[in-house]
Amino acid sequence: MKYIKLFENFSEEEKPKSITIELTDEFEKSMAECKNSDNQKGFTNSLSTIELYSNGDGYNMVKVGTCPYDIKRNIQQDYWASYRPDTNEIYVNISSASNEEIENSLLKGDSIPSTAGIVSKLNPGYYCKFENGFKVGEVDHRGFFKIVSVK
Repeated sequence: MKYIKLFENFSEEEKPKSITIELTDEFEKSMAECKNSDNQKGFTNSLSTIELYSNGDGYNMVKVGTCPYDIKRNIQQDYWASYRPDTNEIYVNISSASNEEIENSLLKGDSIPSTAGIVSKLNPGYYCKFENGFKVGEVDHRGFFKIVSVK
């Protein structure tokens, strides 16, 4: 009886432990369209590059944008990016918090671990898919994030 080796040359692409991204002009434009009741425009994180990582057990979330605090509604929306290597995506969650909630939580920082216990306070957002995987120079399908390095 002969046996055939299936998938002999098959090797799953190894995913980077971390990626470093830049926010694109398209993302900045998207954030500027987010306005509060006083017509103040949203803005992006001021960091020139952002490192996102996933170690299998957890990941970090980095604040990439903010819709300014709305005094009339007592709410601020922040946009948090995280790295999802298994699906070739960056996922963006949205937090909506009152001034008091922001002051009394970890949401006031610019980077938090997924294990911080606030993930349940985040609203569903959207994904940004990298069709060709996580390669330097690649931009996601929305045009929001550009990969500048991988580790």
